[in-house]
Amino acid sequence: MIDAALEALTGTECLHALQSEVVGRIAFLVDGAPMLVPVNYRVVETPRGPLLMIRTRPGTQLDQAPRPVAFEVGGEDPVRRVGWSVVVRGNLAHLETPDRAARRALDPTPWIEHDRTSWLVLEPVVITGRRLIRPEEGWGFHVRGYV
Repeated sequence: MIDAALEALTGTECLHALQSEVVGRIAFLVDGAPMLVPVNYRVVETPRGPLLMIRTRPGTQLDQAPRPVAFEVGGEDPVRRVGWSVVVRGNLAHLETPDRAARRALDPTPWIEHDRTSWLVLEPVVITGRRLIRPEEGWGFHVRGYV
């Protein structure tokens, strides 16, 4: 059995991984206990760096979440037992409802759109990522075994 290893992702790889998905998980504290919820999101590149856009219903726990949050997105291949994860730590803030033109560029298009009128923006402070890699294993059988 060949052992797997963890490899750090570069900043560019982290950004590409974030852009490759549309659903992630955001973590924040509610009454001193951790809360984790899945959300649709969109990465918007700005001169200051990437921002993650999220829409939710007004008054939800996410809408009332404290500023520091963590966000995670990942992928895995259970057959090959490999995967990757990107974690964003940053500050969550409310955004005024953008005008129609800005909505096209910013809207994460939630899978449930009804009442998702609270716009949130996650400004990253730290973005890290890693992947679990496994050296390529050779084919365990020889073709002559089937001839």
